[in-house]
Amino acid sequence: MRVPPLLVILLILTVIGGVWISNTRHVDFLSHPSREELEKTRVKVASSIPQADQVDDAISAPPAPAPPPPPIQTPEPTLKPADLTNPITLRSYGSLSPKGPDHLVTLATLLEEKGEKQRALLAWERVIDATWATPKQTATAHAAIHRLRPNLPNWNPKPDLALLVTLHANTSRKFTKSLTPVLDEVARELERASSGIIKFKSKVTSGKTSASADRDTPIAIWFSGPDKKSPSTPVITFTADRDNRLNQEIEYAIYQLLRDHLGHIPNYARPVEVTAMADARNALHDFITRRGWNAFGTAMNPPPPPPPTPTSTTPSTPSASRPRNKTE
Repeated sequence: MRVPPLLVILLILTVIGGVWISNTRHVDFLSHPSREELEKTRVKVASSIPQADQVDDAISAPPAPAPPPPPIQTPEPTLKPADLTNPITLRSYGSLSPKGPDHLVTLATLLEEKGEKQRALLAWERVIDATWATPKQTATAHAAIHRLRPNLPNWNPKPDLALLVTLHANTSRKFTKSLTPVLDEVARELERASSGIIKFKSKVTSGKTSASADRDTPIAIWFSGPDKKSPSTPVITFTADRDNRLNQEIEYAIYQLLRDHLGHIPNYARPVEVTAMADARNALHDFITRRGWNAFGTAMNPPPPPPPTPTSTTPSTPSASRPRNKTE
């Protein structure tokens, strides 16, 4: 049903007229307001505006936040006479790891300046295996280890005292002859990387399948202790490219095994990841500390279980009755 236009017009005029009569009929829009009216308006508006921080400022910027407290500065390490004479171990300076990598970096630098290369190397090693160092701090420590280690003697100069670990490789029968001398060379390289702490023995075995000439050869690598009852690591498998990179491929696989093993040792920071296969040899020397090599060798050579405790036997008491003697 349509509403008649005249009714619509009448309703509109009624609304407009009602607003005018009830609100604006007595308002004077042409005369200038008096001072009293202006003062009342000013007071009313001023009371509705939040308090300003500055005079004649209706909206002020919030106050600047207080500056953060200065960071807690750890005291710089200083060398005492005892620091240069105390006996050193593979765990030396580990107690300083809660002070952070910067503290150890400064300490290693001071020791190096004093000509204490062996002590400095231990401090640099704690940067990468006992603290959560930044990539920059880790790279600095790696460079220092790479610079110092070749000029220092093996930590263990006596091969008879080295921990025994076997490096295993399993491959096809046709590839066994080619793999054996390469694995022997890698074992010697690992022994140098461990600073004489571990004596590595290589062992190559063959599987039942043989590799065909048109595809790569699978190789399985793992470690174990010196005998059949010793612990062993998980097995890592890769394919050989049949070129001159076989040493690099084996060393890269070994670094992954060692990195995973050390990452599960309490209070030992996992060595950094290596992406380029050609960097694996340097990583074995510079990224795994001597403490890490010792921990790995010890895990492969656990102490023998204690001998069983002999059970005590209670001596039998003689019976109250005994056979009579014929002469009695």
